[in-house]
Order: sequence, then structure tokens, then C-alpha cells
Amino acid sequence: GAIASNGEPSFIKILDLLRLTLKEPTAENINDIIDHFQIENITDSRACAIAAGKVLEQGKILGRQKNIDFTDQIWLPVVWEVHKKPWFMPFRLTMIDEAQDLNAAQLQLSINICNPKNSIGVYVGDPFQSVFGFSGADCDSWSKIVKANNAIEMPLSVCYRCGKEHIKLVNELFPDIPIKAYEDNHDGEIIQIKEDDLDKYLYKGARNIMVIARKTAPLVSQCIKLISRGIPAQVKGRDIGQTLVREVEVITKIQGFTW
Repeated sequence: GAIASNGEPSFIKILDLLRLTLKEPTAENINDIIDHFQIENITDSRACAIAAGKVLEQGKILGRQKNIDFTDQIWLPVVWEVHKKPWFMPFRLTMIDEAQDLNAAQLQLSINICNPKNSIGVYVGDPFQSVFGFSGADCDSWSKIVKANNAIEMPLSVCYRCGKEHIKLVNELFPDIPIKAYEDNHDGEIIQIKEDDLDKYLYKGARNIMVIARKTAPLVSQCIKLISRGIPAQVKGRDIGQTLVREVEVITKIQGFTW
């Protein structure tokens, strides 16, 4: 009665989140997870907690037999406190990118693998870009990193990538973001055009031009137009040319088709 008939995926999700957030399988914690992550089909949190506790304990037994999943690879080293074992050798230097998206288990593991006396941990991240809440990431992850490590915060305020005009635009639109262009960066150029003007920039022989859109559909239609004009083009992650070839092959198999 703890789980509705279609609630198996929900229960598995709870098992993942209990491990990733390092929470004990109690009814209160289950309810917090259900509310925070909007999980459905769990009808009895107390019975769910009992079942989850049994599964997690069995998971520890299976883990010693090297029968693990991806979440276990983060969770088990933390709950087993392997960093306290006599054979464990801490890292002298750890560097973690996108640190704002660490969940509790990942953060604790990153701390455990270092020696607090002579190791250096470098965390790179932006608290305004936290987007991994679905995988148990804590929206306060950055502040917890600073507190847990007694860390020194340093800015990454110089941009070596963008043109000076682009950074100038960012400064105007978002004056609260402390960013400036490196002095040797190119000036860059910002031009406002209409979609019909794209032909002036997307022509045969043009190199290294990228078009970015909020949605995929406009990119696909534009890509097909370019291919039809004999201009090599592709949508990132999709082979539009091969898709067109496959569609034509399907058409040629229709009974009565002739070229």
C-alpha cells in the first residue's frame, strides 16, 4: 500500500535521492523529498521509508560484492567512510567544475578525498547557474562549499573568450555581473538583422559560422534551405543530410514510385 500500482519509478527515484542527499530513510525525509522533487504515486511515506531502508541495506551488502549502480559509486564511499581506512591515499589537489550543481553526496566525497592539512581543493562555479536540482543538487551548494571548506572565494571576472563589444553589452544589460574583457581580446561586432538577411552571411565558402536559436525547428528548416542551395550545413547533434537521404529512400520503396 506504500506505492501506487504505477509507482515503481517513483520509488526508484526516491532511492536515488535518499543516497544523493545523504538522508536517512525516514518518513519525514521521504515526505520532504516528495514535496521538493514533486514525486507522485507514493501513498504511504512510512511504509515507503521502511521499504527504502531495507533496499539500501541490501545495496550495501551487494556493494561489497561489487554489484553497484552509478549512484552507489558516489554514495558508498561516503557512507563507508573509506577516507578513514588505513590504505586510503588522499589527493593533494582536486579541481571541480560546475561546483554549484554538486549534491550532498558529491560534495562530501570531494571533501573526503582530500587531506585537510596539506591538500588543495579548487571549486569553480556560479550560484546563479544551478540547474541540477533534479539530480539532488542543493540550490545552496555554493555557500555550503565555502562553509564546509572554510574556502577563500576568488572571482573569475576577466573574459578571455568574447569580443570587447559583447562584454560591453553584458555590462549594460547586467551591471551586477562583475565581468570585463581581457585587454588583448578582439573588438568583436554586434549587428542586428532580420532572418531574411541570413543569406548575406550564410553563403557557399563562408566558414565557421554558427546560428543559435531558442528552438530547434527554425534551425532545421534553415539547415534544409542551405543544403538545397548546395551550402554545407548541419544542426548540432543531428545529421539533417542523412535524415533527408533516409526519407527519400523510404519514398522510393513506395509501390509505383519512379524517379
